[in-house]
This record gives sequence, C-alpha cells and structure tokens, in this order.
Amino acid sequence: MASPTSDVLEELAKLLSAAGVGIWKDSTSYDANDTAIFMKTMPESPDRCIVLNLTPVTDNATLPTGTMLLQVACRGSQSKPLDPDDLCDQCFDVLHGLTDHMCGDCTIVQANRISSASMGDDDTKRWVRADQYELDVDYPPTNLRPIRGAW
Repeated sequence: MASPTSDVLEELAKLLSAAGVGIWKDSTSYDANDTAIFMKTMPESPDRCIVLNLTPVTDNATLPTGTMLLQVACRGSQSKPLDPDDLCDQCFDVLHGLTDHMCGDCTIVQANRISSASMGDDDTKRWVRADQYELDVDYPPTNLRPIRGAW
C-alpha cells in the first residue's frame, strides 16, 4: 500500500522528468551525463542531480487535509557554480503554482516556493542549492477525518 508521502514524491519526480528537467528511474542506474532525480539522499554520482525530500508539517484534526514541506536540492556540474541555480529555476517553472494535481490517492491543492538557500560546494567544486515548497494536500479520507469533516 502506497503512502501519501511516497505518492507525492514519486509523482513529482515523474512530473519533473516529463518536463525534461531531469531523469527519474526508480530501479536502474544513471549515466554520468544524466541529470538524475533521487529521493532523500544526494549520491556521489552523477554530478548533476535533483534530490526530493518531503516532510509533513501540519495536518487538520477533523478534515483529510494538511501541509507538506518539499525540499528540492539541486547539485550542478563541477566548477559551474551557477548550474544548480539554473536547475532549481527549471524545477520552479514546473512546481511553483502547481494546482489540483493528483498523486495517487492524494491531491496537491497548491504548491508554492517559500525559500531558497545556497548550500555551498563539495570537495569536487559541485555547488548545491536547496529550494523549499509548501504543498497544501488533500489526503484520502479516513474514519477519523472523513471527507466533510468529523464535527
């Protein structure tokens, strides 16, 4: 059974891949020249990558709605300090303002970027930037949080 977190992460990876921003492969390795999309952890290779991480932030006590924080961390090619900015800007074009988007049994009501931060570079001069997006989400209803509320 999929979870709301998994559903949202996988759908956003597919959305970025379909827009040509990066390549999402859930079970195979990437080529050195790919702009790879990963979940949770930034790998050593390939150089250019997007890492998605999602954290639930607040949930309504009586309705099946909540807010999630999406982090989109982008690492650029070696010795190209503006590359992660370019990559984050491409992600922004796909994600910011996204509305009414189905992710499995969940719906992203709206997505808005709320902050960006340079994360510096690593030993091989690959720069990283991380953008955070606030996602308002409708979850599948439960017995405790039915579709019209538990009041």
